[in-house]
Amino acid sequence: MNQKLLNYVLEARRRGYSDQMIKNLLLKYNWTEKTIKEVFSELNKESKKIITKKDVGNKVKTFAYLDKSIIDSLEKRAVKNLFTLNEQIEDILRRSVVNQKKRPSKITDNIDDKLLTIFSRKNTGPKKR
Repeated sequence: MNQKLLNYVLEARRRGYSDQMIKNLLLKYNWTEKTIKEVFSELNKESKKIITKKDVGNKVKTFAYLDKSIIDSLEKRAVKNLFTLNEQIEDILRRSVVNQKKRPSKITDNIDDKLLTIFSRKNTGPKKR
């Protein structure tokens, strides 16, 4: 297995390129279809692609590449909650956003990236009495 090619595909996925776009580019640069199929086959063993697509209201198409161990945990949780895997992921994300809105941010640092303030662990934990 060509590790450099594997890393290239993982980085391209992380940057948001679709598998088809990556395959087309690799073919353009003379990679064989057999090699490309081997790389994607190897990646699909290690991770699953979760695709949620909603055409209702303001919901949009979302792609996430997750390790198989995370997918397995989410699938178990989904079965327990009587959800599909996509519904379970949507529920987790929705609850995360709703809970964040309920708690006022106590971070007073001047941080340029709003996501850092949202996901920061600063000033979290049990309330002091």
